[in-house]
Amino acid sequence: MFWLTALLQWLHVLGGIFWFGSSLMTNFVLVPILAGLAPDSQRAWAAAFAKRYGPIVGPIGGLVILLGIVRGITGGVLGSLGSPYGLTWIAAIVVGVALAGVGGGLIARTVEKLGTASGQLWDESYGRIKTFGRVELALFAVTFTLMITMRFGY
Repeated sequence: MFWLTALLQWLHVLGGIFWFGSSLMTNFVLVPILAGLAPDSQRAWAAAFAKRYGPIVGPIGGLVILLGIVRGITGGVLGSLGSPYGLTWIAAIVVGVALAGVGGGLIARTVEKLGTASGQLWDESYGRIKTFGRVELALFAVTFTLMITMRFGY
C-alpha cells in the first residue's frame, strides 16, 4: 500500500504543478501579451489558445482532484473524517472543485468568447478573464495552504 500511496502522491503533485504553472503562465505572461496585440491578432490568438488550453488543463485539473481523493482514501482518511486532517481533506476537495469550476467553467468559456468578440464585448470579456484569473490564483493559494496543513497532519 505504501508504494501505491507514494505513486498517487507523486502523480497528484506533478499534475498540481502543471495546473498551477499553467495558471501562472496564463495570468502573468499570456494575458498581458494579449492586451498589446492588434484586435485581429487578439481574436486569432484567443481562438487558438482556447482550442489548446481547455482540453489539456481541464482533464489535468480533474485528474489532480481525483488523485487527491484516491490518495486520501488509500492513506486511510475515511476512518478519520471528523479529525482535523479529515476535515481539511474535505475542504481541499471542495476548494479544488471550485477551482476547477472557475478554470473550466468561467475562464475557458470566456476565452472562447474572445475568439469572436470585438469592441465592447472584447473589453468586457478580457476584463472578466483578468478577474477570473485573480480568483483562480486566490483559490490556488487556499488549496496550497490546505495541502501544507494536511502534510503536517491537519
